[in-house]
Amino acid sequence: MSDNLSYKGFKKVIVSQVKKEFDGKYDGGRIVVKKMRKNNDVMLDALFFERGSGECSPCLYVSDLYRGYENGANIQEITDAVKDLFVSFMDMKMPKGREIDDFFDDLDKAAPFIGCSLINADANRRRLEGVPYRRIGEFALSYNLRVSDGEGGSYVTQITDEMMQAWDIDEDALYDRAVRNMNFPGNFVLRKARGNDDDPEDDGVFLLTIKGGVYGATVLVSDEVKKKVAGYLGGDYYIVPASVHELMVVSKKYVPDPENLIGIVRRAGEAAVGRSDAFLSSNLYEYDTSKGQMLMVS
Repeated sequence: MSDNLSYKGFKKVIVSQVKKEFDGKYDGGRIVVKKMRKNNDVMLDALFFERGSGECSPCLYVSDLYRGYENGANIQEITDAVKDLFVSFMDMKMPKGREIDDFFDDLDKAAPFIGCSLINADANRRRLEGVPYRRIGEFALSYNLRVSDGEGGSYVTQITDEMMQAWDIDEDALYDRAVRNMNFPGNFVLRKARGNDDDPEDDGVFLLTIKGGVYGATVLVSDEVKKKVAGYLGGDYYIVPASVHELMVVSKKYVPDPENLIGIVRRAGEAAVGRSDAFLSSNLYEYDTSKGQMLMVS
């Protein structure tokens, strides 16, 4: 029998631990947990930090934290990661109130807050209507702007075609700005899915994401990061893009025959379609160092 906590038990523990780190500290801020509606009408438990001034951090979904726990991260590691993200939020200079209106006309003001996220194109057809995006195989890279609602809260809003036209830029310029702001080479995180460097049963499986973990799979747009991962793993590797928040990567030397891995990935992906807002793909990919390319495994 597994000693792992159930989702309900994990939620209770992680919320308690994070509250100990934050409540009453950091300018009188507090940790808030609430239900939030996501894509496909999925309701998820959201965890965020509310400053004493009323501003709220970007939220973290408890289900994503629990997934990390199931993959081998312990409670303290997850608590530390949540703390790091929320503390980094305190240093952000967020636009407020009337400043938001200026964004629709002034690219110079909007530019520092432009970001992007990688999603499955077919599963998000409606979401992609009327917005600029870049098609990358089965994926779509959409663009967003981190803003304040003027009432103390903060959120990420989708950049629309109208906004891009008002800024008088094309999608290429938007892409360049978003990727530069995201700074993937300086913000990517690669860690073992389970165990440690001295684990005798090491299976070579790593998780690849970005600091904070939110839409961490977007790191795939960075050729530099994919190359660095190859250097760390010692050559070609497989990529399992099962979630928009993190990727599973494993050196090919641990997977002599990818057929079983392909089946597992497809079954997991197909089960997630229409049920999980975090679904990204049901296909297996490989990174070929000789070509410097990520390719779908047929």
